Amino acid sequence: MFARRTPTPDPGLHVCRVCHADYVVPAWWEEVEGERWHMLLRCAECETYREVEVADDAARAYERDLALGMAEIAAALERDFARG
Repeated sequence: MFARRTPTPDPGLHVCRVCHADYVVPAWWEEVEGERWHMLLRCAECETYREVEVADDAARAYERDLALGMAEIAAALERDFARG
């Protein structure tokens, strides 16, 4: 009678909920309860802000995503400067 719905996987904090770009960066954050974080996130593509409260493990995963993105940008800049 009722179809079972599979929940959509969370794409991560780095993905915008409005435009779906992966350019979301932290504008502000603070620890709230030892292992939880309150953050204000901003999408650099559509300039949408959103507030979230996440567990420490989600904040650490987001930090890893940001570090990978920054490394990709640095590598692209280095390649561009090497070309000339």
